[in-house]
Amino acid sequence: FLMPAQGDWEIITKSFYPELPKDIYQQTQVLGWQDEDHYIRINCQYNAQQNLRVEPANEVGSGRFDILNVTYAQPNADNTATLYYKMTKEGTTYTVAYSTDCKTWVDGGTVEDLNYIDPKFGLFATQDDSNDNYIELSFEYVAVTSRNGEVLKTDEEVLLWAAQNAADYMAESLPAEATEALSVKAPHGYTVEFVS
Repeated sequence: FLMPAQGDWEIITKSFYPELPKDIYQQTQVLGWQDEDHYIRINCQYNAQQNLRVEPANEVGSGRFDILNVTYAQPNADNTATLYYKMTKEGTTYTVAYSTDCKTWVDGGTVEDLNYIDPKFGLFATQDDSNDNYIELSFEYVAVTSRNGEVLKTDEEVLLWAAQNAADYMAESLPAEATEALSVKAPHGYTVEFVS
């Protein structure tokens, strides 16, 4: 998924791993993109120690990466992982960060002088399809939090907006009248409580 991304902006995305990555290329990533040889990314991927390796990098031509600030995220108690990625573009400077709660951010690094002629923003969820270790990786949303210097949503407002979207999604699956027990599947990270 790639879309044009001119001007200055900041985005937050929420990604979900239903289980920890257990093979190479099982990853979600957010990109500031010019082409397949010129982009900045922040991703979370498998490593042999079964940690969540967050690896921001800048590809500067034909597979040459400048790795920025590798860190390790903590999985959820149920051995799943929820990661929020933040990417900010100001002129030709890109900054990346990640969080497990959309409140406390870990700096992934900054790259200056990325003079992309036709910048795009992208999401990728990938994995090596040569084995049977398939897991279904997903993004719940992309939120544009600022555009050309104007703040559109704070981090807290993103969480409230996302919760309202999840509530609306679940409400659509409820019948107008209930004559039997209801079952509603909540998106990961949300709970449903029925009050009569």
